[in-house]
Amino acid sequence: MARGQICFTWDDGYASAFRIAQMANARRQRHTMFITTGLVDTPGRVSKHLIGVMASDGHEIASHNVDHLDMTGLTAVNRQPQWDASKTYLEAIVGAGNVTSYAYPFGGRTLPTDAEAYGRYDRIAGIGLAQGYNRPPWTYQAGSRPFLIGRFPWSDTTHAQLLALIRMTATQPVTLTVYAHDPDTAGNPTLDQINEAMALVEKLGIPAVTMAEAFPGSGAGSMLANPGFETPVDAAGNIPGWTKFPTSATIIERLVETPDVGLPGAASLHMFVPAASAAAASESVMQVFPVECGKVYTLGVRARVADLTGAGKFAIRRNLYDATGTAIAGQSVTGPAIISTTWATSTLVVDLRAAGTEGAAVCRFDLWANQVAGHFYADHCWAGETIAGGPYS
Repeated sequence: MARGQICFTWDDGYASAFRIAQMANARRQRHTMFITTGLVDTPGRVSKHLIGVMASDGHEIASHNVDHLDMTGLTAVNRQPQWDASKTYLEAIVGAGNVTSYAYPFGGRTLPTDAEAYGRYDRIAGIGLAQGYNRPPWTYQAGSRPFLIGRFPWSDTTHAQLLALIRMTATQPVTLTVYAHDPDTAGNPTLDQINEAMALVEKLGIPAVTMAEAFPGSGAGSMLANPGFETPVDAAGNIPGWTKFPTSATIIERLVETPDVGLPGAASLHMFVPAASAAAASESVMQVFPVECGKVYTLGVRARVADLTGAGKFAIRRNLYDATGTAIAGQSVTGPAIISTTWATSTLVVDLRAAGTEGAAVCRFDLWANQVAGHFYADHCWAGETIAGGPYS
């Protein structure tokens, strides 16, 4: 019988988080603790020391920003320390590179905040966001890698519903994601209910794992390799993860720079097509990733241009192929022209529910300059399931 897994997550970093962690330890379960770092070591909140203890016991320590602020009410400049200072604080406790998940306080999010988070974390936890596209509500198919992850709101009044979802998870290969705050307070489960849910999970043999374990990150959740061009080129000048198709007059290179306010990183892609080559230009950098029929994907990029000339355009292009590598007729589609001289988002939806996409197994993601000249810059590329959420969905 197929069996799923469950992610118990706890927001804010209340003192009760440590007691819950001990309850989980007794059942060999691992939970995710989203910590608001500005409240650590204050009355009613977890201590810095106990954060380290929980991490050493196998629980995931994750960020819930510094001051528990709604990120949608802040400017990009003011959001930056909320993202970064909390991550830096926690990694000083649990080790560099070990804080890879973030939860939005109040669930407040927008496309710009998702894009900023995408440059920093492998996965983002929301609140609510009930799923249910070809799967039970509040769950994700095993092996999926969503960036934005919905969570079931666990309280004393939704407890019976959670128990039903746990029983369902014991029979299907899905990941159930759950969140709560401080037990025995308004809008939260009681300690007895928490113990009941943990006991049921143990009895049914359902693994209780961290979000990092359930949704392993790769390039901040993107299905693309090296989506931010941060990996240095090899000895031959190749960009890891990407294949270049330039003509002799075109330059396609990894450019070291700070590419975008609010997005970290030290590199971007630079493509230069001289004006004399515009009429015949068909230059691209590309990679492929696996897809499944019946799903919807979003391709995205942060990009800008300079000195643009010519009748064509610079854009995202996608092509679909079947399992043998044969191109599917009529499935080469180009997105809108990228014409902004400042960093902006461009997207292209790949709907594999549509007629003509049957048999698609591979999607090719191109950054394509076609019959156009100038300087083209790209960063923070994305490919992922639209239904699961993403920074450019």
